[in-house]
Amino acid sequence: VSEGSIAARYGLQPGMEILEVEGKPTGTWQQVLNRVIAHLGDKELSLKLKKIDEHEPREILLNLESFSLNKGQDPLAALGLEVMQPKLPP
Repeated sequence: VSEGSIAARYGLQPGMEILEVEGKPTGTWQQVLNRVIAHLGDKELSLKLKKIDEHEPREILLNLESFSLNKGQDPLAALGLEVMQPKLPP
């Protein structure tokens, strides 16, 4: 989650897993991307997510009224979302 981003303003934190976008399950990062793209231009975006150390998921509604996307910009990066890439031992 990028500091100062829409995602950060709504309480998303590094390590949270996105379980659903607009009520549809997301098992992969590609599914998250596809579902976000499908809702570009909407005023709001609903996410269900969970922190690794929490048992119950929570829902957040992102207000996208002021969201804009530049040509060629990754929609997830524009929202402040980044793929978590844990460091693996060599």
